[in-house]
This record gives sequence, C-alpha cells and structure tokens, in this order.
Amino acid sequence: MLKFNKITLEELNKIKHIISNRKTIISDLSLGFLYMWRDVTNAYYSSIDDTIIIKISKGEGDIFSFPIGNNIDMMLKELLDYSLATNTPLRFFALSEDEINYLKNINIFKNIKYGFDDRFSDYIYDFSDILNFSGKKYKGHSNHINKFISKYGNPKIKIITNNDIPMVENFLEKYKDEHDFNTLMELNE
Repeated sequence: MLKFNKITLEELNKIKHIISNRKTIISDLSLGFLYMWRDVTNAYYSSIDDTIIIKISKGEGDIFSFPIGNNIDMMLKELLDYSLATNTPLRFFALSEDEINYLKNINIFKNIKYGFDDRFSDYIYDFSDILNFSGKKYKGHSNHINKFISKYGNPKIKIITNNDIPMVENFLEKYKDEHDFNTLMELNE
C-alpha cells in the first residue's frame, strides 16, 4: 500500500527531478507552491518506481495529484487500492485536459466527474516574459507596475536573506493589522 511522506525541503529535493520533468505546468504542482503551502495544505507524497502522487488536504479531505513520472498506470492502481483500503474518496486536483482524458479512457474511471473552478486558478509565468512585460498580453501588468513606481518610486529588488526575515515578518504583521481578511485563504496568503 502507498506510504505517504510529509513534504519537507529535504523530501522535496528527493523528488524535484520527477516534478520538474512534468509535461504540463500547473502552479499547484510547482516546487515553490508545494513547499510554500506544505503546512497549510498538509502536503504529502508517495513515490514508487520514480513515479509520485501528491496528497493534500483541502476543504473536504484528502485530494490527489495525477501520477507524475513514467509509471502512471501502476501508480493509479496503487492509488485506487489505497483509496479502497483507507476508505478515502478518490478525488483529484490540478488535472490538465490530457490527464482528464487519460482517466476517462481507463475503464474504472470512464464515468469520472470533473469541473473547473476559476477561483483556484493561478498562473506560472516564464521569467523572460515577465522581465519586461512586453506586448499587449502584459499591458495590465505594466500599468500596475507603472502606477506603483509613480506612487512609491523605483523599488529595490534583492534576495531575501536570513537577516531580512524579522523585517519581512514585521511588514506582514503590519499589513495584516491594516487589512481585513474575509477568508482563511486570504489570511494564509
């Protein structure tokens, strides 16, 4: 049966080569997201034969990623066995259209129900695209940056070091005190 390990920086380093080779880029399965939100989402992974499944807790219980790696069919069988043995409903998150179609073509998943909720959509940008925000596609982004610069001046951009952590935490505490948060997700953000 699948054994799940808590996602930590050390564990993430063990599986990053698998995640980085994923064909479809989805923010919820990016290394940064998995690490940053690991405690909020209660993130775990299971690995067999260089194929992994991510398990997170969101809302109504555990949900799973589509298998990432080379042995998808084996991992889906293992996940189904885990689901039955633990009486855990088999629910997926962050599926691409190709992954939905893959599941629909497997007999046991042919009646799968799925939906899209835009509230949980994030974006991953290519570094070269956002370096200058060139073109119509990024006009809104450019406008926000220009408004910020006209109001506050040019920002200083630097890598945050351990020495900066208290200053960052202080800023976040002040921000939290000055703003109303309507949901737990907003507070966690």
